[in-house]
Amino acid sequence: MPLGHIIFDNLTPKLRCEAECDPSFKQIIPYVLVEHKPTGRYFMTTRIGGEERLKGQASIGLGGHLEDGEDVVDALFRELEEEIGLEKDQMSEIQLCGYIYSELNEVDSVHLGVVYHALTDREDIVCREHDKLVGGWFTVPQMKEARRNGYMESWSAVCFDALLDEEDED
Repeated sequence: MPLGHIIFDNLTPKLRCEAECDPSFKQIIPYVLVEHKPTGRYFMTTRIGGEERLKGQASIGLGGHLEDGEDVVDALFRELEEEIGLEKDQMSEIQLCGYIYSELNEVDSVHLGVVYHALTDREDIVCREHDKLVGGWFTVPQMKEARRNGYMESWSAVCFDALLDEEDED
C-alpha cells in the first residue's frame, strides 16, 4: 500500500495545543515549493512572527496545519491563498514530491510534511501575513547561499538538498 494511503487512511483529530507537545502524534502539514515558471526562481520566506521556534529561519516551502474537515490538498490551497494570495487557478503542474519525517528538532518531531511543487506565472506575489512572514523570489544560487550559511529551517534544507541543489549543477 502506498505511503500516502497509509497516512491519510489513519488520520485522527487532536487538539493542536496537545499535538504540539506529543511526538507520538504527527500533525500533517502540506508544504509546497512555489516556482515562478518564466524565471525558475522560488518564493522564499523568513518567519518574523508566529511560531517562536521558527523565527528568523528561511523557508522555501509554504503551508500549514489542516483545519477541521480539510484534506491536505484543500489545506495547501487555503494556506497559499492566506500566506501569499496565490489562488488554485494561478498554479500549474502541482506535483507531490514526497514526505518529510524527522526527529531532528522539537518542531520536526510533532509534524509530518507532505511536500509539493507548483508552478505559477504570477510574479507579483507578496507575503500577506505581514506580522509573520517576509519573502520574495530567489534564484537557486541565492537559496544555496542561505542553505550554506545555515539560515534555512530544517524542512527547507531537506527539500533544497533533495530537489533543488542539483539544478544548480547544470
